[in-house]
Amino acid sequence: MMRIIRPWHFRKTLNMNVLECVFSVEYVRKGYVFEGLLIWEDEEYMKLQGSYPVIALNFAGVKEMTFEQAKKMICQIIKKLYN
Repeated sequence: MMRIIRPWHFRKTLNMNVLECVFSVEYVRKGYVFEGLLIWEDEEYMKLQGSYPVIALNFAGVKEMTFEQAKKMICQIIKKLYN
């Protein structure tokens, strides 16, 4: 498991978007966007680029007061994205 350490509210979305672009099959053969960056100097990352299905969910809008309400809202988000 990879753990990303960062200060509170420090570019979490940006980091997750970069990880999605590196690994997601939706970005296969688009590694050129990383040319010149440190991540692209590592051959292991170059081999992994575009090789995994990535599911990206944003729970920023889930502000429910109970677990059951939050669970219902999360299910609605997933259904809307992947139905």
